[in-house]
Amino acid sequence: MKKTMKIIVIITAVAVGVAALFGALSSSGNEKYKMEYDSKDLYRGAKDSYKAGQKVTLRFPYVATDTSYSFYLNGKAIDNTYSDLGGYKLEFVMPPYDAKLECVTKNDMVYTPPTEGVEESLLYEYYSATAATPDGMAETYTIGLYFISETDAEGNQEDRTELRVTEVKSDGTKTENVYDARLYGSYECDLIADEYHMHGWDTMRNTISEDGLLVAVKFKTGTGYIRVSNECMPENGREGMGKIRMILEGYMTE
Repeated sequence: MKKTMKIIVIITAVAVGVAALFGALSSSGNEKYKMEYDSKDLYRGAKDSYKAGQKVTLRFPYVATDTSYSFYLNGKAIDNTYSDLGGYKLEFVMPPYDAKLECVTKNDMVYTPPTEGVEESLLYEYYSATAATPDGMAETYTIGLYFISETDAEGNQEDRTELRVTEVKSDGTKTENVYDARLYGSYECDLIADEYHMHGWDTMRNTISEDGLLVAVKFKTGTGYIRVSNECMPENGREGMGKIRMILEGYMTE
């Protein structure tokens, strides 16, 4: 009788454990994340939260003439189609972190004449710095990918991408080098930023760098810049930033 009772207790414990495991798995798959909007009333079907991986479809019917519209989820452009009857149809997949949907408009009736000169913008930048020692400065390493656009007096435009590398040693010695890079090469970095969900790192808990090294990545989005670092990152964050460094350094040998 005692042996039978022992078997029943063991089976019951296993059953409870299995039920708890399946309950945890099902609850994790149902976790919802917050969705913010620049103006929620403008989006038909908008909700305050969605499950990670959920396909979201919204309508943006309030369209003015002679105006172009672009839509961004956490600074990244999202797919949209236009219909004269229903306005814009937006489709995207909810990421596994809080997100914000924004609309950017441009008046197409305003003519902007070509401006002679050079315009440049930073696409991606990797930065690292060691802790300063009592006998010297902190050592820093910066590698940035820039998009350069040159326009001559006739309005002819030439685009290129260049890589700028700056190193500062503990004794104050500074070296700077510039390399030609492949045009539109930032796409490879975009894939890494998406793979490691860098747009949502600001919702992570602060972490402490055990080796005293500060590592940061800055990149351009449709609405501005995002800077992430090992001061606030997931467990594999250093790995993701390291991959971006490897991609940028790969351009130096091309």
